[in-house]
Amino acid sequence: MKNSKTFKLNLIAAACLTVSVPAMSGQIIGVQQGSPSPILADDAQNGFGALNLDNATIKIVNVDTGEDTGKVFDKVTGSYDAMTYGDTFKTEMSDGAGNVMGDLHGKDWPVGEPMGIKALTDPDINAVLSNSKPASCIMSTSYFEYSELPDSNPDSALEGGWLDSVVEYGTEPKPTLCGSPFQTHKRFKVDALPATVDGVESGELGKGIDFVFNVDQASGEAETRRYMVLQKLNNYADRRFGGYKVEVGFGVGENFQNATDAGVNGEVETLTLSLGQGEDTDADGNPIDVWDAGDLATFSAGLFGTADLKHPEDGFFDTHRAGYYVALSEDKTSISTTSVQESNYSVLFGDWLPSAYEPVGIFYDFDDNPLTDARLVAFWADDPATPDEVDYKWLSGDADDFAPISAEQLTAWADDTSSSEGTSLYEIGGIEDLLNLGMTYIIEVGDVSAYPDSTFTLRMTPVVAADQSVPDYVDGLEPVVPVTVEEGETFTGTLEIAPTPEVAQGAPVAIRVTDADLNTDPLVAETVTVTVTNGRDTGEVTLTERGTDYGVFEGVATGYTSIKTATVTVTYTDAANADGAEVDVTATTKVAGSSSNSVSAYDNTSLLASVLAFLGLGALVARRKLSK
Repeated sequence: MKNSKTFKLNLIAAACLTVSVPAMSGQIIGVQQGSPSPILADDAQNGFGALNLDNATIKIVNVDTGEDTGKVFDKVTGSYDAMTYGDTFKTEMSDGAGNVMGDLHGKDWPVGEPMGIKALTDPDINAVLSNSKPASCIMSTSYFEYSELPDSNPDSALEGGWLDSVVEYGTEPKPTLCGSPFQTHKRFKVDALPATVDGVESGELGKGIDFVFNVDQASGEAETRRYMVLQKLNNYADRRFGGYKVEVGFGVGENFQNATDAGVNGEVETLTLSLGQGEDTDADGNPIDVWDAGDLATFSAGLFGTADLKHPEDGFFDTHRAGYYVALSEDKTSISTTSVQESNYSVLFGDWLPSAYEPVGIFYDFDDNPLTDARLVAFWADDPATPDEVDYKWLSGDADDFAPISAEQLTAWADDTSSSEGTSLYEIGGIEDLLNLGMTYIIEVGDVSAYPDSTFTLRMTPVVAADQSVPDYVDGLEPVVPVTVEEGETFTGTLEIAPTPEVAQGAPVAIRVTDADLNTDPLVAETVTVTVTNGRDTGEVTLTERGTDYGVFEGVATGYTSIKTATVTVTYTDAANADGAEVDVTATTKVAGSSSNSVSAYDNTSLLASVLAFLGLGALVARRKLSK
C-alpha cells in the first residue's frame, strides 16, 4: 500500500526531538519551527513537524484577494519569508493525485502563522486539563494577547502577544496552547472545496480530505496517548451538507485505508477515536462525559446558545445550540453525524449552508478594533411575520423576535461617524460562522510500530444533504453560481448596477460584471476595471472576483452621485464576446432630484436593501477583518 513519505527532519529539529521525547509509547512528532517563528522555551509548545506535508502545498497569500505573495515556506524546517499586515496563508491539501480537496488555514498574520496545524504532546501521558480533557492536542498555529489571560495571571497586564509583539510592544509572542483561555484561536480551519462533492449524489458520503501525521515510537511500556482535536470544518463546496464523517487510517486519496481494514487494531488498539464519553467521574464515582453530547459539533456560540461564563450574551439567532449529534463507530475508528440539533438554524437556513449561499448581516465594531470580531446586529432575510409574502428586510435577532430594523435605525447606523477614524462602526458583511462547524473529539495513539511509514491519516468527509434547495434570498439573483466557458470559446460579458433606475443622492452604486473569460487563474480571485462617469467626473473602479474560479466580479463606486438628476453611466469593455468581438457594455442609473443633500430615511433604507439584494451572496462590500 502506497502511503506518504517519511517526514525528513533537519539536524536541529532532530536534536530537539531527541531531547524532548518522553519514555512513553507512540506520539505525534512536534519540534521547534524555523525562523521567523518564535523560539519557545517550553518543548511542549513546539508542534512543528506534526503534519506530514507530502500532500500539502503551503502558500502565503494576500488577505483580501487570495493572490500568492511570492513569499516562500520551507517544508523541512518550517521557516518562511517574513510576513506583514495584509498577509495570510492557506495550505492546500491534495488527494495525492494532484486534486486539491480542501484548504487548511487559521488566523491571519500577526495572529496566526503557516502551516495551520501543530500537535502539542504533554510529557505526562496521563496529564489532563479540566474535566479530563487530554493535555495533548492537535490545534491551530495561533497566538493570543496577554490580556486574554485570567486576571489572576501576572502576565495579563502585559501588552501584545501576537507575532508582532516584539516590535510593537517589546513582549514575546504568546502561543496558543491546549489549555489556553477561551476564544484564543485554538481551532484549525478546514475548508471543504467543490472537489469533495463533485459527482456525488445527494444524501451520499462525499470525498475525503486527508491529513497525514508523523509519529514517533518512544521507548518504554506500550500505552495509549490521547490527543484532543480542536478544529472547524467549513462548507466552501457549493452544495449543502447534511453532516460529516471523520475516520483514522493510512494513506491518502484512493489509497486511504481505514485503521480497522488495515489490521493495526487487533487485541491491542493502536489507532482509534474517542468522544470522551464516560472518561470522568463525579463526586460519587459515577462516570460522566468529557463534553456534553450537544457540544461536539456546533456552530458559533455567539450565534446559537445561552449566555454563560464564556459567552456574555445569548446567541443572536437562538438560545439553543445549533449543529449535529454524533456517534462513534463500534470499532472506534470513525465518528459520524447522526441527527441535527433542533434550533433556528434549520428554520431560518435549512441544511448546512455552503459559501455560495452565505447570508449577510450588519456588524457593529463595538470596540473600534479591526483585529477583533464585530458583533452581529441585523441580518437580511424574508420577514417571518408575513409568511405568505416574500418581503426581504433587515431583521433583528431572536431576542427581538426577528422584528424588522426601523428605517430610522438603519439611517443612524449608516450615518454613524464614531470610529477613531471618523467613519461608521457599522458594516455590511457575510455571516461566515453560519458556514463553519466546530468539531471536538480525541485521537488515541498507541504502539505505532505497525504504522506504515511512521504516519497515520485523519480523514474528514462531508455528507451531501438530500435537500439542495436554493434559499429565497439567492433565487433570482443571477448569476448565483460561478460561470464557465468551453475551451476555445469566448463568453459574452454582462454588466449590472444597483440601485436602478434611481439612486439616492450621495449614495454608492453597486457594480457587477459577469464574464468567464476574465477567470484566467482558477486559484486567484482576480480583478477587472470599469469606467464610471456622471457627466462631470470620470474615473475607474476595480471590481474583484467573488471568489477563486468564479467569473463574477463585484465592487462599489462612490463619489459619482453628488449631482442631483445626473445620469451615472458605467462602462465595461468586453474584449471578446461569444462572437469574438470587442464591445462596450453600459448600464445607467439616475441620481434622485431631492431638495437637499441629505439622504432621507426612506432612500437610505431602499438603498441598503437594493444594494444588498443585488450583491447578495458574495458582496465585496463585505467586512473583511484582519483576524478572520
